Amino acid sequence: MVAKRLSWLVNIGLVVGSLLVAVLILEGGIRLVGPLLAPNLRVALFERAADEDLFDFVSGIGTMSRPDLDRPNIRINDTEVLTVHTDHQGFRNPPDRQGAPIAFLGDSFVWGFGVSQAETWVSQVGQLLGQKTASYGQSGFSSWQYARVFDRYVASRHPRLVVWAFFANDLQPVAERIKTGQPIDRGVQQWLDSHSLIYRLGKFIVQGAYLSDQQPVSYRDRDLDLVLFPITHNILNPQYPDFAPGLQEFKTSIADVKTGCQQSGCQLVVVLIPTKEMVYLPRVSSSFTPEQQQMVTNAFKTYRDLQSFLTQEQIPSLDLTAALQTAALPQAQPAQTLYFRIDGHWNKLGHQAAAQALAQFLKQQKRLGTVQ
Repeated sequence: MVAKRLSWLVNIGLVVGSLLVAVLILEGGIRLVGPLLAPNLRVALFERAADEDLFDFVSGIGTMSRPDLDRPNIRINDTEVLTVHTDHQGFRNPPDRQGAPIAFLGDSFVWGFGVSQAETWVSQVGQLLGQKTASYGQSGFSSWQYARVFDRYVASRHPRLVVWAFFANDLQPVAERIKTGQPIDRGVQQWLDSHSLIYRLGKFIVQGAYLSDQQPVSYRDRDLDLVLFPITHNILNPQYPDFAPGLQEFKTSIADVKTGCQQSGCQLVVVLIPTKEMVYLPRVSSSFTPEQQQMVTNAFKTYRDLQSFLTQEQIPSLDLTAALQTAALPQAQPAQTLYFRIDGHWNKLGHQAAAQALAQFLKQQKRLGTVQ
């Protein structure tokens, strides 16, 4: 019996040892062939900063950029390397923005994913209006978190104008663990993400654009090369399970910020940011199946319904869809691509087009007396 148990232990040891050796060989092999890998995979494995190096969990709000970051050459996406600075609260603001009269609430579009801080629409709107602007955007944030950020960081600074930047995934309700201040224990994940290429390879396979379950659609012609994700628009479909709670969370949160603005003497304006697929649908629809076309088409109705709700609540709003579609139209020369090829964020031209549209809108609202 003892000999049998010992034999089992030896066999288990051999299996575990063999697996460890195989992992080490694979890890070394990946490092050896790294320069030969496809660009997207090479970036994911060798050049992206580990999330845990850039973010912290803030109780009652969620995962935010680390305070006082001063990090050069961070690989943000597949084409851009950035220097990222954050202030002492973790927002991407220059030091002189503490008393900025215009404050932006939002997610990665306000944070400026993929572009320098100076290229963000937040900064460009300030330049066009001759006003200082402050960004209170955090990647991955949603409506409930915008309201918490306003309460904790913005209201006490008494801006004259608060710009709430709505994006499609804001209708995804925030997880209860975030609301109750329960962070995920990322200790093991942090170590693996920092030290293991096999772990990063697994993340790339699960999350990568071409190997995910999001059914990407590639579109290419002489001057436009995009990867599109029509299926992600299910979140804007009223039949989607999270739509109703997400919509209610948006309405409750926007009402909280409106009330907070009224109490502190600021004006609230909402900007509806379309998806890449909504902007380019007139041009790329031939690449979509009828079902995919319908998914994106349904998104337009949801945006119209949201704007109607905001009008009823007497909250000025701007839907950027028309302005961005116009900016993306092919002219005599090649059309301007406003988004990065693979991910759904604006490049610097997209930020520029959005800034011009919003600045024009705010000037018009001021002339009408809607925005002071």
